[in-house]
Amino acid sequence: MKNNFLLYSLFLIVLLWMSCNDMPKSVSEEQRAFFSFTPVTSVPDSLLTSEQQVLKRKMRDVGFKIVVPQGGRLIVTIDKDSFLQLGLPEEYYNILIRDISDLNNYTDTTGFDFTQSFLESKNKYLKSPDNDLFW
Repeated sequence: MKNNFLLYSLFLIVLLWMSCNDMPKSVSEEQRAFFSFTPVTSVPDSLLTSEQQVLKRKMRDVGFKIVVPQGGRLIVTIDKDSFLQLGLPEEYYNILIRDISDLNNYTDTTGFDFTQSFLESKNKYLKSPDNDLFW
């Protein structure tokens, strides 16, 4: 009985070791950066530092300034270099472009129009009394 347990344990250890050996030996810097980056827009305000809160507010301000509806789609009105000149990280530009593309693809597929919802959110944000845009 004890031999069976020992044999079974050894089998599990070997199986575990073999499965771990199938893992990639190295992770590229790009992959590491992607998985270590957590956008401030996905973290509750109560957990953000004051610098992160400023960045989050600036992202919202910039987003409402540079994203505009046109022909039933949302478009970004500036390029990556202009975005970076605003002092925002490149990762946020990439996320913005990806998200706008996803929304537009969803609109194309389903016919659902996000532009009215976007404009309502933008107007509500611009009329907010605690809103002090960075512009």
